[in-house]
Amino acid sequence: MSFYYKLETTDGCLLVNNIERELLEHFNSLKAESVKFSYNKVSYRAVRVSNQFGVVTLISANDAMLKSSKVARAKAEMLLDGIPSVQEAHRKAKEEAKQHVNRLIHNLVTLNGHIIQEVYSIIPQEVMQDKRAGWKNRIKEQVAEDPYDAGLSLVNIAKNTLKMKAEIDVYNALLSEHPKIALRNHSIHRVLMNIVYVFFPEFTDKGIRVEVAESNDTVYIDYETFQVAVYHLIENSVKYIKPDSRLVICFDKNTETKKLSISFKMVSLVINPDEVDKIFIEGYSGVMAKKSNRAGSGIGMYRAKTLLKHNNASLKVKPNYETAHEVMLGRKYQENEFVIEFL
Repeated sequence: MSFYYKLETTDGCLLVNNIERELLEHFNSLKAESVKFSYNKVSYRAVRVSNQFGVVTLISANDAMLKSSKVARAKAEMLLDGIPSVQEAHRKAKEEAKQHVNRLIHNLVTLNGHIIQEVYSIIPQEVMQDKRAGWKNRIKEQVAEDPYDAGLSLVNIAKNTLKMKAEIDVYNALLSEHPKIALRNHSIHRVLMNIVYVFFPEFTDKGIRVEVAESNDTVYIDYETFQVAVYHLIENSVKYIKPDSRLVICFDKNTETKKLSISFKMVSLVINPDEVDKIFIEGYSGVMAKKSNRAGSGIGMYRAKTLLKHNNASLKVKPNYETAHEVMLGRKYQENEFVIEFL
């Protein structure tokens, strides 16, 4: 780099500093606003300039700046004029980070509420809080009264617990400065089924028959982020698939390249030609999803595609427009295929 600089606001807030500590201390010890000096056998030009926005300290070994303090000062003044833009970028970054944290907290609190609600649907709150002798038998009796509903509630608890974990994993993978990615070999069929199972009650409610092909292949993935990506993909499938239809999940391995792909085939809400790329943009909800009052937050497919990149995989959609048909109330469906391809 031809120059190094330290940028501060008038109230002392540090915005940028890429000057080595010893080099900066040496310049400060000279007690000069503009000076040419030698440090560790290297010649430098240093200037310190301030205006209504803040203060910049610039140190450079660039030939043009060594020859002329005016050149160094002009560069420093240009950096000073950029302080409002840097401050605005900092403000937006902090606000965005705050929004992500608030969203995480809101989602975790909501999911925790769902879990508590499911627990109390199996065992009433008053029974749960009654710790007199024989409390275990009373809980056992409550579960025995309707074991089927108790089983469904347990699956829903597992699903909401998984979603809580997904929220935390997404935050760590997409928003943390140093995401933890641990790539290892995993059985693709087992990883997939771990997610599919928790959605079975919802598939059953909609009359969806889920068909998952067999596969003995392993994939080199980060289990946590890949699991979250598949979670969002299947969650979207449940939301937009046509009732009383099929979800077919199959695996294909290219005999030449050995690349594995997973396809999720279904009849679901129409995806228009101009939406093929848009559905992977954060915050975007499809036209038909909005018309059908099924539009979500528009982050599921964005998260899925982004997290799959951490696993050297891509996600794309292949709509079959020739199969589009209207069912009722203007709701249109067509054959759609979502494909995860390992690169």
